[in-house]
Amino acid sequence: MPSNFIFAVAVFILALTGTNGSPGGGRTVQSVNRTITEFFRKLNDPLFISHDNYSHLEHSVEVNNVTIGGISKVHASVIRLPRFLSRNVLIVLNAPKLEINITQYNVTDGKTSYGNGSARISIENVKIEIKAVKPLFKRDISIKNVSVFVGHGQVNITGLYNDEEKSMAISQNMTRFLNNEFNTNKKAQAKIDERLKKLIEKQKHKMFKI
Repeated sequence: MPSNFIFAVAVFILALTGTNGSPGGGRTVQSVNRTITEFFRKLNDPLFISHDNYSHLEHSVEVNNVTIGGISKVHASVIRLPRFLSRNVLIVLNAPKLEINITQYNVTDGKTSYGNGSARISIENVKIEIKAVKPLFKRDISIKNVSVFVGHGQVNITGLYNDEEKSMAISQNMTRFLNNEFNTNKKAQAKIDERLKKLIEKQKHKMFKI
């Protein structure tokens, strides 16, 4: 076999797998894992959000003084990088426990819900499955799909309908939903998945560096 043909084949393989023979343009599973771990460790934990507002189901929701704890413990349990002709990427992130505390919320303009109060949401064993594609010869990935699954959750809300008994009943219903239905409720998952997809798309270069 001519030596120039062997050289051409070698160049082709290196282009597909990376300059050091590993997937993803020289990036190994270990190096991507270190990048992910460092990314989350450097985030403020708990993360603080002073104010936010959004619309949901004809409701205007405003929140103040929100903390999200546990994000520095997020880590990757699965990393599958492109290899040869397959350009697919699969990364599974795990969060042992996330604590969301909302000091004050206000729900207005709602036909079915209203009120103001505080909320605390605790979620354990959160799994975020990220599917992406890395184009050939490009140091970039395109996020195609994000799926979220939860292991166990607890919800405590005060002030809904400005009625503490109703707030307690709704908190119990939401807790049951998180623990028994969320992972199989495609409609509810889709809303969370789409929000996370946009967030991960913005942070992908810092988070993965693939």
